[in-house]
Formats: sequence, structure tokens, C-alpha cells
Amino acid sequence: MREKALAAAADAAQEAIDGGDDPAEAATAAIGRTYAPFINGDFINTSVLFLVGGFLVFWMAAGFAMLEGGLVRSKNVTMQMTKNIGLFSLAAIFYYLIGYN
Repeated sequence: MREKALAAAADAAQEAIDGGDDPAEAATAAIGRTYAPFINGDFINTSVLFLVGGFLVFWMAAGFAMLEGGLVRSKNVTMQMTKNIGLFSLAAIFYYLIGYN
């Protein structure tokens, strides 16, 4: 992100020099436009929504484990829960390693 802001500031400063304007003001305005999503709260709102969605998916996986535990015979409940925890753990590890997108 910093490289993008610096590139935008450099381009704006060069355009200001070519046009005879103040390059410092142009660079400051370009940096302000680059960081605008972080300043006005869009980044915070997006992060909170992402975390809340993650928590809901986590509890949804726990609820699905309870459903599957209730659908099998009592001697197989432990194995079914172990499978659900294992699959969720693998998914979390691969999400951490590979990431979103």
C-alpha cells in the first residue's frame, strides 16, 4: 500500500511541476486520496464484517457437528465429532497458509 501511495504522490508531484503548481500540495492531495478508505472508516467496517462473518461460520460448523453427532448411533458420536474437528482444523490451517483470494 505504501508503494502505491508513494507512486501516486510522485506522479502528482511530477504533473504539478509540469503544470507550474506546487508539487508538495499535489503530492499531499494524492496521498490523501490513496489513504481515503482507511481514513473514513471503510477499512474498519469491512474488517469488523469479515470477523463477524468468520465467527458465525465457526459457530455454524459447531452446530453442524452437533447435528451429525445426533444423527449417528451413540457409539459413533466420538468418531463423528473427531472427524468434524479434524476437517475444521485442516480448513483453518489451509486458510491461514493459502489465504483468502
